[in-house]
Amino acid sequence: MKALVMAALVVVGLFVAGSLVVWALHALFGVLFYVLIGALIVGGVVFIAGRVRKSVGGSDRRQLR
Repeated sequence: MKALVMAALVVVGLFVAGSLVVWALHALFGVLFYVLIGALIVGGVVFIAGRVRKSVGGSDRRQLR
């Protein structure tokens, strides 16, 4: 009887530990996904702003004085 209770506690403990690991990985990958999307958006805005600045500024050569 005691061995059965111990086996049940081990199974419950493994289930709880596995659930916590899955929850933590899900949260970590969720955060990484949003950081990646944010970095792509910021990079795209910086790229487009640079292109617009070059097109509005005219020549990209430095003028001799």
